[in-house]
Order: sequence, then C-alpha cells, then structure tokens
Amino acid sequence: MINKCPLCGRKGKPVAGGLLQCPQGHFFDDEPNEGGDYSDRNPAARLERNDRRKQTRKDGSNGR
Repeated sequence: MINKCPLCGRKGKPVAGGLLQCPQGHFFDDEPNEGGDYSDRNPAARLERNDRRKQTRKDGSNGR
C-alpha cells in the first residue's frame, strides 16, 4: 500500500472509499497494482462521471 501522495510526497490519511488524502488536499488511490490514481479532486467522482458519460453514449441519448 502506498501511503505517500504522488504529487507532494506527504503521508496520506484514509478517507471514505479506499482513498487517501494528503495534507495538501490531494486524493489518491492506495492500489498501485491497479495503476493508482490521484487528483486534486476526488478521483472516485471523476470515475463516476466517466461511467455516466459512457452509459449515456451507450444508450444513444445525449441527456437532453
């Protein structure tokens, strides 16, 4: 398990959803075997947005 932020190198504290957050406010994934992920925003929210976009394209609607 990686417990240092890939951006600033500071130790992260566990937050909801298996993510860690460093003192600078960056969220990062603690699973390097899955490629890891980090962001100054919540990466889980970004992944959920991407899933919604894919589903919208798959359904053939544009959300309007």
